[in-house]
Amino acid sequence: MPVAKTYEKEFGDSLKGLPGGDALAASRKKSMKDFLSLGGMPHAKAEDWRYAPISRLRQTHLPRAGKSKAKAPGIKAITGWPLAIVRNGRLTSAPTIKGVEFASAGDALPKWADGFDVGCIEANPLERLNLALSDGGILVHVEKGIQAQGLEIVLINDGLDDSARYLRNLIALREGASLPVFIRTISTGKSGWLNMVTNTQASENASLSLTTDFEAAPEILVSTIFNGEQKANSQFDYGTVAAGLASLRHEIEVRLDGKGASANLSGGMLAARDETLDFVTRIHHQSGGATSTQTFKGVAAAEGKTAFQGRIVVEEQAQQTDARQNCNNLILDRSGEANVKPELLIFADDVACAHGATVGEIDETQMFYLMQRGLPAIVAKGLLVKAFLGEVVEAFTEDALHGHFAGKINDWMEKNGTVITDE
Repeated sequence: MPVAKTYEKEFGDSLKGLPGGDALAASRKKSMKDFLSLGGMPHAKAEDWRYAPISRLRQTHLPRAGKSKAKAPGIKAITGWPLAIVRNGRLTSAPTIKGVEFASAGDALPKWADGFDVGCIEANPLERLNLALSDGGILVHVEKGIQAQGLEIVLINDGLDDSARYLRNLIALREGASLPVFIRTISTGKSGWLNMVTNTQASENASLSLTTDFEAAPEILVSTIFNGEQKANSQFDYGTVAAGLASLRHEIEVRLDGKGASANLSGGMLAARDETLDFVTRIHHQSGGATSTQTFKGVAAAEGKTAFQGRIVVEEQAQQTDARQNCNNLILDRSGEANVKPELLIFADDVACAHGATVGEIDETQMFYLMQRGLPAIVAKGLLVKAFLGEVVEAFTEDALHGHFAGKINDWMEKNGTVITDE
């Protein structure tokens, strides 16, 4: 039986037991139909999927993961912010924050079905399959005018042994609300697939700062979609660093639908042998007077593969748009691979838009300069890599997050034959 058909059968067998009831059943059925009409799992020949590490998904059906028998791991907050824990799609621990509502997605779906039923800007088979089969995740709802200090969310996915888990989250901020969020996704098991979609909504004058981090066992594929909607004068800041992951497909989509809305995205990609990181961004300017910036840096060590595909679309009515995109890549070994595809689609005439992309190696002149001053080659290279990634790391203004990601980069570099020091 073709792989797509096995997912269709699984959906038919599972539908009655999926949360959301009648409020989401029609959407689930349509999503499965869309998944099938799109041909099931994306083919490698499709332009937007040519770098995605999903070859196994095209060949093998991974059934929905069941309950884990493992003991729940102990989790401590990195940030010191209030901590919410979601294990295998179920909210197991939630803090008390005035004006902030928490719920498991399964409990929240009947009330918030419209928020969970938000598709991607462009037809996406993985998102369609996610909506059809998702049975867990978290809802975070921030009431009008609430200025929260911060929130750390840990999504634990264990027991992924030749199986798949589908999480669907919703973070909604009402008018004038503000919330910094740090989401840690930890996936363990012998092998499997985490398919996660997070929809965010920032109403007028709202501010959402979202930082993400991913940890996964070597045989687990992580595919994530962050799908944001912004209204007038809202702000969305996003940052991440991906390192030490075998397979990651990471998509960020933002719709700017209101004058004065702004989105700022930044991220780092570090890949070594047997590691493939595929980043995709889509910024859709639907209204005039909005701004967006993107800053991404990639580092490819021996046999590592990174990819960045960034698309900015400016609609005809979105006059006075200011959109910037930049992706720089550093190759540490000739066997490393960096792929970059920036795109601008502009249908308005009063705009300021630009994109840039570079791929290069360590500057030998700079290496020579540092080594002439007594630094070993391994340390000199580490300093240059640290400087290269500096713009991404400095974007983490929270001290705890800055230290966390700086340490993560350091660990990855040391594992791959380079040392970063503070000297």
